Amino acid sequence: MRHEQGTIIRLFGADGVGKTTLASALAQDPQLQGRVTTFEGTHPETWPDDGVYGRQLAQAGIDENSGERDHVVDKIRRCYTLAGKVAATSGVVILDSDPFAKTILYNGLRAAKQPNVCPGGELLEQYRQLNPLIRKAAPGAALVNMHVRLGHGTSTEHGQVLMERINGRGGASVFDPATAREAGLAHKLAIDVAALLLSQGETVRPVVSDDEFITPSVHDLAQNIQQTYL
Repeated sequence: MRHEQGTIIRLFGADGVGKTTLASALAQDPQLQGRVTTFEGTHPETWPDDGVYGRQLAQAGIDENSGERDHVVDKIRRCYTLAGKVAATSGVVILDSDPFAKTILYNGLRAAKQPNVCPGGELLEQYRQLNPLIRKAAPGAALVNMHVRLGHGTSTEHGQVLMERINGRGGASVFDPATAREAGLAHKLAIDVAALLLSQGETVRPVVSDDEFITPSVHDLAQNIQQTYL
C-alpha cells in the first residue's frame, strides 16, 4: 500500500558492495520500470533537479567532493528535501548511495583509524546529529533502509573483493577506501551502522550482493517494493 507522502528507500553499504548495480537493476525491473525514481544521493549531477544544485555549487566555487562539514550537511538536507518532494509525487524514490549513511560510515572509518577511539561511539554521535535533519527535510515520507553487503567470508576476504570492484570501475574516488584493509573495515562498519539503525527502531532489509547473484533476487525485491510501497 502506498504511503501517503511516498517512500524513500535508501541503499547503504561499503563502497564497491553493489549499491549502484542493485539500484539500476531495480529501476529496470518490469515491475518498477517507470514507476520509481532512482538517483545517487552522494552525486548531485544525478539528481532530478535539472542541475540546479550542481550549478549553485559551481557558482559558489564549492568542490562537490569536499568533505567540509557545512557542505556535507547541506547536501544531505537538500538531497532529502528533493527525495521527499519526488516521493510524494511518484510514490517511491530509491537513493543509491545514501549521503546520510555514507557520512556516518565515513566518519566511523576515520575514527577507527585513530588510536584509542571507539568507532561505535562516532557512529551513534553522527546518527544523533544528522537524523533530525533528515526528518525535518522529508517529514512525511516513510524511510526504508536496504543494507547491501557481501556474503560469507572474513573481513580480509571482503576487503579484497571490494578493492577489486573499486579498481575495476576506474579506481578509488575521494571518499573510497584506499586499501583492502580499509575496505574490509568499511564493510564491517556498515554492519554496525545497520545494527545502529535497528536499535533506533528503523527498518533495515539486508541484501547480499555477491559476484554471481543478489539475494533476495532483484525480481523478489522489486515485487516486494511494488506490493508494499506502490
